[in-house]
Amino acid sequence: VALKARGGQVTVGGTTIDFAGSASRTQQSATLRTQRLDLADFNDYFDEADVLAGTGSAVLAFDAAPRRLNTSADVTLQGVRYRRFELGSVDARVGTIGTTVRIASSVHGPNARINVAGSVDLPATKPLSDIVRRSYVDLQTQIAGVNLGTVLPVAGLSAPVFGTVDATATVHGRYPALSLSAHAALTNGVA
Repeated sequence: VALKARGGQVTVGGTTIDFAGSASRTQQSATLRTQRLDLADFNDYFDEADVLAGTGSAVLAFDAAPRRLNTSADVTLQGVRYRRFELGSVDARVGTIGTTVRIASSVHGPNARINVAGSVDLPATKPLSDIVRRSYVDLQTQIAGVNLGTVLPVAGLSAPVFGTVDATATVHGRYPALSLSAHAALTNGVA
């Protein structure tokens, strides 16, 4: 017995999400897609008003069989805001092929630019069993133009520190034997 759904739609405010999927004893798959995503349409699901803002597109998909799992997520947003904090543009691509998870994401806004890229190799057998110790991590992060006078208060820190931070960090290996490398620089720092 196999089930299939095609041409499905869900509408929340002005956001329409198209979906399709199928399921059988040996394979399951699904795709969610929206070409016009407005985060403000989901503010009614939070206790406070105006929590989210931003518009863009998103595609989420998975395809699973007994010895195969492929997933993907591709999200592109502009004008993203969380509460009163302007994030700017957000691009995220995450996908799995077999036991490898690949990540490429960026946030570019008026208060910072953040890029994260790399992969996580999950164990070939029982991938969720002791996932932290059995996975191999290879990630790089670049952060540029972080305005401390704007970012720290948003994070709930009232430290009288100002300036701009640029940083890079990498992590490679398996926990607890991870290789970590980081470098940070503060420009126009005032305390």
